[in-house]
Amino acid sequence: MAASSTAAAFAVALKTALVTRFNGAPWNGTVQVDLVPTADTTTVDRVTLIRAPTGVEGYQQPATMGKRRVDTYRIQGRINTFANDPDTDVAFQASWDRAALILDEVVLQLRDNQTLSGDETQHNLVGEIRYMPAPDERGGWHTLCDYTLEYAQIVS
Repeated sequence: MAASSTAAAFAVALKTALVTRFNGAPWNGTVQVDLVPTADTTTVDRVTLIRAPTGVEGYQQPATMGKRRVDTYRIQGRINTFANDPDTDVAFQASWDRAALILDEVVLQLRDNQTLSGDETQHNLVGEIRYMPAPDERGGWHTLCDYTLEYAQIVS
């Protein structure tokens, strides 16, 4: 029987964990967590775990002992935040700060939960972070924060 990828299980487990984390955060407000981009154009802050079309890339390799393997994946995601204020500088800063705060929560969730989809995590990393603030056509500012999540899980 062929080995199955942990990437899908990892993304679903991370989504579930982040929904719980954001619902319990005192600063939260509203953060929507989606696996893939949606057509929703509301001004709700949002985490999209798999940013299409780049999506997910990775590989599987046998581990050194027994019938275990190492799954290594790169998942490209996006955070989208929105802020509106009569002072455009305030709206700009609030949007960017909110994106950074949400990204911090993603990083902390990965630190706090090392076994999202496998027996043991070899590493996880959030990198290639890029902030792209821009004026929003509805007024205010939105900030897109693209990031790449890299992880390696040991799987039996």
